[in-house]
Amino acid sequence: MTVAQSEFVVRTKLRMPRFARAPIARERLLARFGETLSPFTLVSAPPGFGKTTLVTQLSAARRDAVAWFQIDRLDSDPRRFVAHLLAAVQEEIPAFGRSHLDEVLQREVGANQQDIVRFINAVGELDRRLILVLDDYHDGGSAWLGIAAVLPKYRRRGGQSALMVQRIRDAIAAGATRIFTETDEPAEARANPSLNNMERSGFRKVVSRTHFIGPT
Repeated sequence: MTVAQSEFVVRTKLRMPRFARAPIARERLLARFGETLSPFTLVSAPPGFGKTTLVTQLSAARRDAVAWFQIDRLDSDPRRFVAHLLAAVQEEIPAFGRSHLDEVLQREVGANQQDIVRFINAVGELDRRLILVLDDYHDGGSAWLGIAAVLPKYRRRGGQSALMVQRIRDAIAAGATRIFTETDEPAEARANPSLNNMERSGFRKVVSRTHFIGPT
Protein backbone atom coordinates (compact mmCIF):
# COMPACT_ATOMS: atom_id res chain seq x y z
CA MET A 1 0.00 0.00 0.00
CA THR A 2 1.37 3.41 -0.94
CA VAL A 3 1.23 6.48 1.32
CA ALA A 4 -1.43 8.01 -0.94
CA GLN A 5 -3.57 4.88 -0.66
CA SER A 6 -3.27 4.70 3.12
CA GLU A 7 -4.43 8.31 3.42
CA PHE A 8 -7.37 8.03 1.02
CA VAL A 9 -8.62 4.43 0.99
CA VAL A 10 -10.55 3.30 4.08
CA ARG A 11 -9.67 -0.38 4.29
CA THR A 12 -12.34 -1.23 6.86
CA LYS A 13 -14.94 -0.54 4.14
CA LEU A 14 -13.43 -3.35 2.08
CA ARG A 15 -13.83 -6.21 4.53
CA MET A 16 -16.70 -8.65 4.69
CA PRO A 17 -18.68 -8.22 7.95
CA ARG A 18 -18.09 -10.69 10.76
CA PHE A 19 -20.76 -11.68 13.25
CA ALA A 20 -20.32 -12.41 16.95
CA ARG A 21 -22.83 -15.24 16.60
CA ALA A 22 -23.48 -17.41 13.59
CA PRO A 23 -26.58 -16.02 11.84
CA ILE A 24 -29.48 -18.27 10.91
CA ALA A 25 -28.87 -19.84 7.52
CA ARG A 26 -31.58 -18.93 5.03
CA GLU A 27 -31.34 -22.14 3.07
CA ARG A 28 -34.10 -21.43 0.53
CA LEU A 29 -32.65 -18.06 -0.47
CA LEU A 30 -29.10 -19.42 -0.56
CA ALA A 31 -30.26 -22.23 -2.83
CA ARG A 32 -32.01 -19.72 -5.08
CA PHE A 33 -28.82 -17.69 -5.36
CA GLY A 34 -26.88 -20.82 -6.17
CA GLU A 35 -29.15 -21.48 -9.14
CA THR A 36 -28.69 -18.08 -10.78
CA LEU A 37 -26.19 -17.63 -13.58
CA SER A 38 -26.80 -13.91 -13.96
CA PRO A 39 -23.66 -11.74 -13.92
CA PHE A 40 -25.62 -9.13 -11.91
CA THR A 41 -27.84 -9.78 -8.88
CA LEU A 42 -29.70 -7.04 -7.03
CA VAL A 43 -30.69 -7.80 -3.44
CA SER A 44 -33.37 -5.29 -2.50
CA ALA A 45 -35.41 -5.10 0.69
CA PRO A 46 -36.25 -2.56 3.43
CA PRO A 47 -33.66 -1.87 6.17
CA GLY A 48 -33.26 -4.65 8.72
CA PHE A 49 -34.42 -7.49 6.46
CA GLY A 50 -30.98 -9.15 6.44
CA LYS A 51 -29.64 -8.27 3.00
CA THR A 52 -26.02 -7.92 4.13
CA THR A 53 -26.22 -11.05 6.26
CA LEU A 54 -27.61 -13.07 3.37
CA VAL A 55 -24.94 -11.91 0.92
CA THR A 56 -22.24 -12.55 3.53
CA GLN A 57 -23.46 -16.13 3.94
CA LEU A 58 -23.57 -16.63 0.19
CA SER A 59 -20.07 -15.22 -0.28
CA ALA A 60 -18.63 -17.36 2.52
CA ALA A 61 -20.10 -20.49 0.93
CA ARG A 62 -18.46 -19.86 -2.44
CA ARG A 63 -14.92 -20.76 -3.42
CA ASP A 64 -14.60 -17.69 -5.62
CA ALA A 65 -12.69 -14.56 -4.70
CA VAL A 66 -14.99 -12.04 -3.02
CA ALA A 67 -14.31 -8.30 -3.21
CA TRP A 68 -16.41 -6.38 -0.69
CA PHE A 69 -17.12 -2.63 -0.84
CA GLN A 70 -19.34 -1.09 1.83
CA ILE A 71 -20.61 2.15 0.33
CA ASP A 72 -21.48 5.30 2.25
CA ARG A 73 -22.62 8.78 1.23
CA LEU A 74 -19.06 10.04 0.73
CA ASP A 75 -18.67 7.56 -2.12
CA SER A 76 -20.94 9.67 -4.31
CA ASP A 77 -17.64 11.39 -5.18
CA PRO A 78 -16.61 9.56 -8.40
CA ARG A 79 -12.89 9.62 -7.57
CA ARG A 80 -13.45 8.13 -4.14
CA PHE A 81 -15.86 5.51 -5.54
CA VAL A 82 -13.45 4.31 -8.26
CA ALA A 83 -10.50 4.26 -5.84
CA HIS A 84 -12.35 2.07 -3.36
CA LEU A 85 -13.70 -0.14 -6.16
CA LEU A 86 -10.15 -0.89 -7.29
CA ALA A 87 -8.87 -1.28 -3.73
CA ALA A 88 -11.68 -3.73 -2.94
CA VAL A 89 -10.47 -6.13 -5.61
CA GLN A 90 -6.87 -5.63 -4.47
CA GLU A 91 -7.86 -7.00 -1.07
CA GLU A 92 -8.31 -10.37 -2.81
CA ILE A 93 -5.97 -9.95 -5.80
CA PRO A 94 -3.10 -7.63 -4.72
CA ALA A 95 -1.72 -7.08 -8.24
CA PHE A 96 -5.07 -5.94 -9.64
CA GLY A 97 -5.28 -2.40 -11.04
CA ARG A 98 -2.22 -1.02 -9.25
CA SER A 99 -1.29 1.52 -11.90
CA HIS A 100 -4.95 2.49 -12.38
CA LEU A 101 -5.43 3.16 -8.66
CA ASP A 102 -2.23 5.20 -8.51
CA GLU A 103 -3.45 7.31 -11.44
CA VAL A 104 -6.81 7.95 -9.76
CA LEU A 105 -5.15 8.96 -6.49
CA GLN A 106 -2.81 11.38 -8.25
CA ARG A 107 -5.72 13.35 -9.69
CA GLU A 108 -6.96 16.34 -7.78
CA VAL A 109 -10.59 15.59 -8.61
CA GLY A 110 -12.78 13.38 -10.70
CA ALA A 111 -13.22 10.03 -12.35
CA ASN A 112 -15.27 9.22 -15.41
CA GLN A 113 -16.90 6.50 -17.47
CA GLN A 114 -13.54 5.44 -18.89
CA ASP A 115 -12.41 4.48 -15.40
CA ILE A 116 -15.38 2.12 -15.09
CA VAL A 117 -14.76 0.67 -18.56
CA ARG A 118 -11.11 0.13 -17.68
CA PHE A 119 -12.10 -1.55 -14.42
CA ILE A 120 -14.61 -3.89 -16.12
CA ASN A 121 -12.09 -4.84 -18.81
CA ALA A 122 -9.49 -5.63 -16.15
CA VAL A 123 -11.96 -7.84 -14.28
CA GLY A 124 -12.77 -9.61 -17.56
CA GLU A 125 -9.10 -10.45 -18.02
CA LEU A 126 -8.79 -12.19 -14.66
CA ASP A 127 -8.07 -15.91 -14.78
CA ARG A 128 -10.42 -16.59 -11.88
CA ARG A 129 -14.04 -15.89 -11.04
CA LEU A 130 -14.67 -12.78 -8.94
CA ILE A 131 -17.73 -11.83 -6.89
CA LEU A 132 -17.96 -8.07 -6.31
CA VAL A 133 -20.33 -7.02 -3.52
CA LEU A 134 -21.46 -3.39 -3.34
CA ASP A 135 -23.02 -3.26 0.11
CA ASP A 136 -25.43 -0.43 0.98
CA TYR A 137 -25.34 0.87 -2.58
CA HIS A 138 -28.49 2.87 -1.85
CA ASP A 139 -26.53 5.03 0.62
CA GLY A 140 -24.17 6.42 -2.00
CA GLY A 141 -26.24 9.53 -2.69
CA SER A 142 -29.16 7.42 -3.86
CA ALA A 143 -32.81 7.56 -2.87
CA TRP A 144 -35.68 5.12 -3.20
CA LEU A 145 -39.11 6.31 -4.29
CA GLY A 146 -41.39 3.99 -2.37
CA ILE A 147 -45.16 3.79 -2.39
CA ALA A 148 -46.81 6.51 -4.45
CA ALA A 149 -50.24 4.94 -4.55
CA VAL A 150 -53.46 6.91 -4.89
CA LEU A 151 -56.88 5.77 -3.74
CA PRO A 152 -59.06 4.57 -6.66
CA LYS A 153 -61.56 7.41 -6.37
CA TYR A 154 -58.75 9.97 -6.75
CA ARG A 155 -57.04 8.36 -9.74
CA ARG A 156 -56.83 9.90 -13.22
CA ARG A 157 -56.64 13.37 -11.68
CA GLY A 158 -52.85 13.79 -11.75
CA GLY A 159 -52.47 12.98 -8.06
CA GLN A 160 -49.80 10.32 -8.43
CA SER A 161 -47.72 12.44 -10.81
CA ALA A 162 -47.88 15.39 -8.40
CA LEU A 163 -46.84 13.12 -5.53
CA MET A 164 -43.88 11.79 -7.50
CA VAL A 165 -42.73 15.28 -8.46
CA GLN A 166 -42.81 16.43 -4.84
CA ARG A 167 -40.94 13.38 -3.57
CA ILE A 168 -38.29 13.80 -6.27
CA ARG A 169 -37.84 17.44 -5.18
CA ASP A 170 -37.53 16.34 -1.55
CA ALA A 171 -34.91 13.72 -2.45
CA ILE A 172 -32.83 16.20 -4.44
CA ALA A 173 -33.05 18.72 -1.61
CA ALA A 174 -31.76 16.02 0.76
CA GLY A 175 -28.69 15.48 -1.42
CA ALA A 176 -29.73 12.53 -3.58
CA THR A 177 -27.99 12.27 -6.94
CA ARG A 178 -29.80 9.12 -8.10
CA ILE A 179 -33.43 8.12 -7.46
CA PHE A 180 -34.70 4.57 -7.94
CA THR A 181 -38.18 3.07 -8.01
CA GLU A 182 -39.93 0.00 -9.37
CA THR A 183 -43.25 -1.11 -10.83
CA ASP A 184 -44.78 -3.97 -12.79
CA GLU A 185 -44.00 -4.60 -16.43
CA PRO A 186 -47.10 -3.73 -18.48
CA ALA A 187 -49.03 -6.83 -19.59
CA GLU A 188 -50.33 -7.18 -23.14
CA ALA A 189 -53.95 -6.62 -22.16
CA ARG A 190 -53.37 -4.35 -19.17
CA ALA A 191 -51.75 -0.93 -19.11
CA ASN A 192 -49.67 0.33 -16.21
CA PRO A 193 -50.50 4.00 -15.47
CA SER A 194 -47.83 4.10 -12.75
CA LEU A 195 -45.15 3.25 -15.32
CA ASN A 196 -46.42 6.04 -17.57
CA ASN A 197 -46.26 8.51 -14.67
CA MET A 198 -42.72 7.39 -13.81
CA GLU A 199 -41.54 7.90 -17.36
CA ARG A 200 -43.15 11.34 -17.49
CA SER A 201 -41.32 12.19 -14.26
CA GLY A 202 -37.99 11.35 -15.89
CA PHE A 203 -37.41 7.74 -14.81
CA ARG A 204 -35.97 5.27 -17.29
CA LYS A 205 -35.71 1.49 -17.20
CA VAL A 206 -32.32 0.12 -16.15
CA VAL A 207 -33.02 -3.47 -15.11
CA SER A 208 -35.83 -6.02 -15.23
CA ARG A 209 -36.01 -8.73 -12.58
CA THR A 210 -38.09 -11.79 -11.74
CA HIS A 211 -39.98 -12.14 -8.47
CA PHE A 212 -41.06 -15.42 -6.91
CA ILE A 213 -43.95 -16.20 -4.59
CA GLY A 214 -43.94 -19.26 -2.39
CA PRO A 215 -46.77 -21.76 -1.93
CA THR A 216 -49.56 -20.82 0.46
